[in-house]
Amino acid sequence: MLLIGMFVLGSGLEGTAGDWSFTQLTTGRLLSGGLASTGASLFWAGLAAGRVALGLLGNRVTPMRLLDTGVGVATLAALAFWLAPPLVSALIALPILGAAVSVLFPLLLSITPTRVGAHVASHAIGYELAAGTLGGGGLPALTGLVLQSAGLLSLGPLLVGMASGLTVLHVTSRLAAPPSQSAP
Repeated sequence: MLLIGMFVLGSGLEGTAGDWSFTQLTTGRLLSGGLASTGASLFWAGLAAGRVALGLLGNRVTPMRLLDTGVGVATLAALAFWLAPPLVSALIALPILGAAVSVLFPLLLSITPTRVGAHVASHAIGYELAAGTLGGGGLPALTGLVLQSAGLLSLGPLLVGMASGLTVLHVTSRLAAPPSQSAP
C-alpha cells in the first residue's frame, strides 16, 4: 500500500506542477507570460533530462539512493517554488522539481519485485500503474478545484503537501523494508 500511495503522490506532484505552474506564475504571482512559459517549459525539460540521465547513468547509483535523492530534492524544490520570488520559482525551482520527480515513477517500478516478491510483481505493477494514472490525472484536477476556491497562491502549499506526503510514505517504506532492500 505504501508503494501505491507513492505512485499516487509522485504522479500527482508531477502532473500538478506541470499543469498549474504557468497559471500560478502569471495570474497568481504576476510574472510575464514569456517568463512563466519559460519556467513551465523548463519543468518539462528537467523532467525529460532527468529520465534520460536515469537511463544513461542510473546504473552507477543504487535505485534506493536515487529514490532517496529524488524524493528529498522534490520536496525542497516544491518548497522553493512556493517561497522563492517568482523569477526564482520559474527558472530555478521548476526545472529542479522536474528533474527530481522524473526518477520517481521508473524507480518505483524497478524496486517493486524486491518489495513485493517476483511472484506477485506483475499484479502489483498493474495496481501501481493504475494508481499513477489516478494520481497524475486526479490530483491536478482536484488541485484545480482548490485553486478555484482558495486562490492560485495555494498551489505552492499544495505541492509541498504532496511532496511531504510522498516523503512520509517513502521514509515509512524504507523503514518497513527488509535490511537488504533498504540499504543504500
